[in-house]
Amino acid sequence: MTPSLPPGAGEPAETLAQQALTARQAGRLAEAANLFGRALAAAPPHPQILLLAGETLYRLGLWRSAEDAITTALRLQPNDPSADLLLGRILHARGRPSEALAAFQRVTAARPRDAMAWRFQATALMALGRHSEAQARLSSADALQPESAAGYNEFGISLLAERRPAEAEMMFLQAITLEPGLVAAWLNLGAALAAQDRLDEAVDAERRALGHQPNSAAGWTNLGAFANASGRFREARQALQRAYALAPGSPDTLNNLANLRLDEGDAAGALALLDGALRSAPSHRSSADNWLLTRNYLADIPSSDWLARARQVTHQLRPESPPLPYHGTREPDRRLRIGFVSADFRRHSCASFLAPLFTHWRHRELELFAYSDNVADDEVTVRLKAQVDSWCPVTAYSDIALAERVSDDRVDILVDLAGHMAGNRLPVFALKPAPLQVSWLGYPDTSGLDTIDYRLTDATADPPGQTEFLHSETLWRLPRCFLAFGAEPATEDGHDRRSAGDGIVFGSFNHLPKVTPAVVAAWARLLAAAPRSRLLLKAKRLSEPETRERYRDLFAAHGIDAGRLDLVGWRSSPGDHLALYGQVDIALDPFPYNGTTTTCEALAMGVPVLTLAGSRHASRIGASLLNAVGLQALVATTIDDYVARGVALAADGERRRAIQRALQAGMAAAPLCDAEGFAGDFAVALRGMWKRWCETGV
Repeated sequence: MTPSLPPGAGEPAETLAQQALTARQAGRLAEAANLFGRALAAAPPHPQILLLAGETLYRLGLWRSAEDAITTALRLQPNDPSADLLLGRILHARGRPSEALAAFQRVTAARPRDAMAWRFQATALMALGRHSEAQARLSSADALQPESAAGYNEFGISLLAERRPAEAEMMFLQAITLEPGLVAAWLNLGAALAAQDRLDEAVDAERRALGHQPNSAAGWTNLGAFANASGRFREARQALQRAYALAPGSPDTLNNLANLRLDEGDAAGALALLDGALRSAPSHRSSADNWLLTRNYLADIPSSDWLARARQVTHQLRPESPPLPYHGTREPDRRLRIGFVSADFRRHSCASFLAPLFTHWRHRELELFAYSDNVADDEVTVRLKAQVDSWCPVTAYSDIALAERVSDDRVDILVDLAGHMAGNRLPVFALKPAPLQVSWLGYPDTSGLDTIDYRLTDATADPPGQTEFLHSETLWRLPRCFLAFGAEPATEDGHDRRSAGDGIVFGSFNHLPKVTPAVVAAWARLLAAAPRSRLLLKAKRLSEPETRERYRDLFAAHGIDAGRLDLVGWRSSPGDHLALYGQVDIALDPFPYNGTTTTCEALAMGVPVLTLAGSRHASRIGASLLNAVGLQALVATTIDDYVARGVALAADGERRRAIQRALQAGMAAAPLCDAEGFAGDFAVALRGMWKRWCETGV
């Protein structure tokens, strides 16, 4: 039904409001919101115009402004069920399900036969963990006005789009109860389960969908993605190949095939698939993010268009709305409010670097806010949470809702820990909810976003004057290493557990796509030059026979027999993982995308690491880490130099043992493990950025 304007709204308010209605009905929501705002400014606010404005702002995702409009309408005209229904939806979208439930309850008290209000009550109860009550509300709604399976499926889709997978799951299950053969509901149920990290159940849901519709390209794509994430590699490959045969131009299929190829170690093949996905759908966010990440694994990407491509990808993130208002004060020496946004406040490599910083955080100078997008929390989450001043779970927050929360919290500096990695919230940073925004830790490249002001690094990882042209951000170099590692150095002599007569064992526990054909060629030269030496490779995907065979073939092409390769898959226990370093004499850092956590772990276990320094940040991380423990002599500058240094170290047992003893005795005091000093450097950097902004506005 077309909404009508109230009589007596006043001129020119009535004219502006009528124009707003016309724009709204034509789908021009931003224009409509602007016109409603002008109408409200032109005359005393009218509840009906406020309600229409609030509904328009809600549809735009401008939930804080929508809430302001609706609460004002309710002050002017209390007990309006339509306004309360919309207010409940806004509050729920903003992550306040208790308040949303109260609003929905006011609606059902006034309109007890409003089936939709009962269904919205169910979603709020589900968010509060009151599952049986939620199911009862759905039953009440269906008794009043039976909903079709397709209707529940559509409701679930809208909830999933609002980042509310648990509530969406309930709707998809309701749809399936009504119509067990509804393929779309099974497909969507799988997506809702995967969003909750329930991958085994997600795989089963996609299989059920395919049982009803065997030629569903979306079903095979989803099955492949969820099977790959849950370690069912062979099933993932078969499913994605089937999806590709059915829909060779689908960006979702191509993107997931690229993820599969990357996990198998084929970065070049992955990049080619991502090129295809972006030709098919230039604005496909996941493919664009993955393209930018994947290029870091390859040496032959020209640096001339490095930044331009990042800007091209992030251009789609730029919002139509202006930056959110800043509610703080521009005082250079006051206590600052610092926010971190991450999906990795959990058992994850990032936590090895976050934990030491948070443990030694300068709370008197800097108030610490953590916006956690974790799908699931664990014991690491508990430890990190104990160190922060304000902890806010944000998995249910849309990008705009999260940006509004940051703005409401008066955060002065917001730190991104993900870049273009999976689970990133770059659209939040595009909204500029804090006056200063910083990129650090999780992603070894530029964001390409003009709204991120700085990137924290150091003079080894980004030598002054050499890498600025690759970044949209201003580089802010810490005085020592840009990281501090939190693990305790090993004290036992792990290498002595092997016989002294054994040959040298080189090792790498890095993510497999870092071990490119060029890296294999260099490592094969090392093995050829060091008689009786072996190579121990450990990676999750090496648990799969096909991937092990691929790497055996790559080394065989350079004359290295498979008998000299020990290819090891995933280890579930961190202790078992670290114990493998006891079998390694020299750790090999891949290039051009160096290791980070793996390098730190090797050093902490007393294992020397050989690295090759390149020309951009991702290829200079190893040099930065080795510099921070006094092992600059293990930093090579060319592949020939890399091989020569590795051969020399392999032949010099006394030097290796001396390095091991030095690491065991001195690493705890080295800059890499000086967490307290690093936290001080971090605080000084943030204060310096803040003072510059106070003085110059940039």
